[in-house]
Amino acid sequence: MIAKSEESMGIDSKRYCMLTCDLETHFVQAYPSGMKNTQEAYLVLKHYAGQQKVSRFYSDRGSELISSVKLLKWNHDKSLPYLHTNNGIIERRNRIIPEGTRTILMKAGLPIPFWPYAVKHFCFAQNIAAMSGNAMTSPCYKRFGDSFDGCEIPFGAQVWYKPSERMAKRMPKFAGSTIPGIFLGYDQK
Repeated sequence: MIAKSEESMGIDSKRYCMLTCDLETHFVQAYPSGMKNTQEAYLVLKHYAGQQKVSRFYSDRGSELISSVKLLKWNHDKSLPYLHTNNGIIERRNRIIPEGTRTILMKAGLPIPFWPYAVKHFCFAQNIAAMSGNAMTSPCYKRFGDSFDGCEIPFGAQVWYKPSERMAKRMPKFAGSTIPGIFLGYDQK
């Protein structure tokens, strides 16, 4: 995904977003970035794969992807240009994720520059969603063998959190121990 206008640029000058999808588990991840180059693509792919062996990688013919996959020594299948039937699964994901991101931004009432957080939250929500209430059917469970057992908090919801020590020292003596904030997603390291 590419934010083509200044109005579409995300917080911290994020302009690009690499979407990844494991076709076996349907686990998706978004990686907003300020750059689109081989080094960035390499780091994204390495993070996404983690400790798992990649038997085959499928992508468009982006030069940064071709170069990074060579560095990773993965088998690389490339889509045929302008033949959408050839890459329908990925095209569908590339439609669903921006649509979902727009929807949760609008629902939260947050401006467009928050899209880097919204796209990551949308993918996270897709990954923990279970079919028919069975946690073992979620993409997260299929990929990692474990389901998410935390609170499912909507993007943009008001939350109360414990401030950093530095900020807590500046708070009035009889103030509460938490402060209000906006939920922008979980830290996904």
